[in-house]
Amino acid sequence: MRQEVGSVIAAVSGVLLIQLSAGALPAALEWPVRLIGVIGFIGALWYLLRRWRAPAPQRHPPSRRVIRNYLIYLGLIFLGLLFGLWLFTQVLPEPALIVPWIVILLGLQFLPFATTFGFPLFERLGVALFALGIVGGAVFLTFTPAAAPLTGIVAGYLLLIFSAAAAWPQMGKADETWRGAS
Repeated sequence: MRQEVGSVIAAVSGVLLIQLSAGALPAALEWPVRLIGVIGFIGALWYLLRRWRAPAPQRHPPSRRVIRNYLIYLGLIFLGLLFGLWLFTQVLPEPALIVPWIVILLGLQFLPFATTFGFPLFERLGVALFALGIVGGAVFLTFTPAAAPLTGIVAGYLLLIFSAAAAWPQMGKADETWRGAS
């Protein structure tokens, strides 16, 4: 798999998080935040298209076992998403916590993705998203309900930045071999 595929996943996730979370902002901020998100998405895609034209490095694909483990992990993350939706809407009366929960799950998704396909930049993205989701949820519960949409917006911009950074050769250089290959 090319690293650009991970960057496209990050860019699409980022622009979606920004667009969905911006609706909770005051009207004066909503449209500038949305516009900056769209411009960032277009910029990330531009960088990705430039890199995609270059030939991909020859690498060995991961084993079936590694891919199977990754797919199981994705299934568990999907179950975690369903559990979070149920928990924050039915059990706890805090549906705004769904946004930090999604950011946490996105972070957890990028960790095995980076390991399975050998893209170390996405490990850093996964850790940053996981930490941002935890902090955003804690700030929401402790201080202000505005922390939930802000967590989604910051995570969206973070995803766009990492997506574009993966297209820069010195930042997004993939491992020469697959980490998970066996």
